[in-house]
Amino acid sequence: MHVTTIMRKKVIIMTLSFLAIKVILLGIDYSFTNNILNKGISLLIAIGIIYLFSTLNIWTWLKIAVGVILLGGVGYLGFWLFVLSAMASEEVRVIEKSKIQNYEIRLTSRLGFAGPTYYRYDIDKLALFGIIYKDIDQVTVNEIDNCRIDFPRSEISIDKCEKKIITHANIMQ
Repeated sequence: MHVTTIMRKKVIIMTLSFLAIKVILLGIDYSFTNNILNKGISLLIAIGIIYLFSTLNIWTWLKIAVGVILLGGVGYLGFWLFVLSAMASEEVRVIEKSKIQNYEIRLTSRLGFAGPTYYRYDIDKLALFGIIYKDIDQVTVNEIDNCRIDFPRSEISIDKCEKKIITHANIMQ
């Protein structure tokens, strides 16, 4: 077997492995809490793809060029959809962040396109030693000084003063 063929196979395996990690995390609704890990894995995927593209012949490049032109048209339409939906965005500022057991609770101040600022608590479940997380629930509140925060959809309550998680299962016991 030729050395470049062996190298190409190793690069394909590496690229597919990192791509699989990203797809699996996306599929189970988890994300990296450390942005450096997220960007590092994306960079390794990009390097692998660039290496694989550098070994292509002219006809393959022609097919890629046609695909890029088609994607450019779709991108142009996507840009205008983005511009038109910009009014739906909101400004988010984290006021308080705390960890209780394997949960992370964030109090955020939010300002949408129109209307006053409002406050929202978000709760995430941490996994794999806090490296990845899953969005569990959120609740909008009027007062931020209360000790108890109830997340009705997930049936979880937080006692901020005592730093305790109270779930529906705990109440039923």
